[in-house]
Amino acid sequence: MNNVYYSLNKFDKEIYANIYLLSIDELHSIFNIIPNKKIKGPPDDFPYFKKIIQYIYDIIILFQKNDSNIKQYMDDIYYCKNNKIIVNIIESLIDNYYQFSKINIHIFCRLFDIYENLYIIANFFNFNICNKLLPYYVSNYDFSKVTILVKKKYFTINTKCVTYIEFYSFISNDGYNKKEYWSDEGLKWLNKYPKKHPYFWVKNGYNWYIKKFDKYIKLQDISEQPIENISYYEAEAYCKYLNVYLPKLEHLKQLFIDTNYSNNVCEWTSTKYTNSSNICFGRSFYNKVIIKNVNDTQILNKSAQHYFTGFRYILEK
Repeated sequence: MNNVYYSLNKFDKEIYANIYLLSIDELHSIFNIIPNKKIKGPPDDFPYFKKIIQYIYDIIILFQKNDSNIKQYMDDIYYCKNNKIIVNIIESLIDNYYQFSKINIHIFCRLFDIYENLYIIANFFNFNICNKLLPYYVSNYDFSKVTILVKKKYFTINTKCVTYIEFYSFISNDGYNKKEYWSDEGLKWLNKYPKKHPYFWVKNGYNWYIKKFDKYIKLQDISEQPIENISYYEAEAYCKYLNVYLPKLEHLKQLFIDTNYSNNVCEWTSTKYTNSSNICFGRSFYNKVIIKNVNDTQILNKSAQHYFTGFRYILEK
């Protein structure tokens, strides 16, 4: 060990020693949670798992500036078959920095910021944490409706998005087989669509399960959460089933101006962009904290059954 560490006073030594030990403990904790197979971002799995690799790279470049060494580390990590190699590489880099460099507290601050991002991913995808789905991040469930004023006209709009259990009533009442609920475009889409329920729903015996990434969650465990991964045509048909309407983009914008309500899905609107696409408003929790997408509007194909699309409705057209 060089004189850099020994030149510190006793108080600073204790602080840096604790930070160093904590950084190693957190490193082990993270990679005990995240499965090795997710770090590689399987080609048939959700592509944003690859952000884990990016965060590993961000950690390495904090402590290693040699490009050829960085490349070698990343090659070793990408092709390793378990997380032990990943932890050993990062731990050795942290250890070398702590032992032989002039300690910069900002390096460790940045390291813990990256750890936090990795923990967010681990919690969001519920890797090996518990058998139940983690609590959904909704500030408040108000089951009432509110009135908004848009272009000198009043509209009554839901303060919450349609939930899984609410949409289940549409399925259980044979909504996918009743043509009267579907627009002409919706029927064309439905004729090409092989299932009579949402794409990520699976029935096993008497129970319904919803696929969320690589897990199947019982409907009853997420029944009051906003439904996700619904196409525009399905949202439109559900509204016809209830004799209500999808809001326009201007309705949702006004709702969010007038109230404190927030959404955790990307909501379909009836605002058309092209014949085959509409504008969605808002960001899913995944968009906010995992991929950090700051856009409030997206243009999506009406047949899309992903991107965390959900919806709410208004009572007047």
